[in-house]
Amino acid sequence: MTDPPAATGPLRRDLERRIDQVMLRDRARLHRRLDRATAGGGGASALMQVAAAVTAAEKRRVARADGMPALRYPDDLPVSARRGEIMAAIRHHQVVVVAGETGSGKTTQLPKMCLELGRGIDAMIGHTQPRRIAARTVAERLADELGVALGGPVGYAVRFTDTVSDRSLVKVMTDGSSWPRSVATAGCGPTTPSSWTKPTSAASTSTSCSAT
Repeated sequence: MTDPPAATGPLRRDLERRIDQVMLRDRARLHRRLDRATAGGGGASALMQVAAAVTAAEKRRVARADGMPALRYPDDLPVSARRGEIMAAIRHHQVVVVAGETGSGKTTQLPKMCLELGRGIDAMIGHTQPRRIAARTVAERLADELGVALGGPVGYAVRFTDTVSDRSLVKVMTDGSSWPRSVATAGCGPTTPSSWTKPTSAASTSTSCSAT
């Protein structure tokens, strides 16, 4: 016997609310599963199965938040001195262009600012570099500054090598590997970025941040 809609309505609404608060890669999948459970007439039992999946997704997000490393900014870097201004721009604008001299800290400090803003929890921060060796070097430097092991909160993915894990908040990759992955996931896959940090020249960095 199918439960009447009035009986399952509150449960469905609660699940919709909870699904909207899990990681991006889980949201579309869980919304589809919830729609199927409702359309199939499974009633409360089907919704409880969805609820179990939502609870698992919530635990994954909590684990990522708990893995957020302590953030420190070197005082001698010009980008660190403009941290408040840059973070405000990232918070309020989808695309932010930061220009500065080579060595000013754009490559290593901008990902930290995105982390401080809460990016990297609902989806990874994508950080692109033009060459494989540069991607690896930047990932190693960022992991060292954050005091974490490579492959944990910070990983890199290039041809033949991928140190990114489920715990990774920042993914450093080459330009060539970033766009095919982002297009293929179509906004709901594990590599969906909450922020993109892409050096465009020796003197500027372009950061595009989507809402998390």
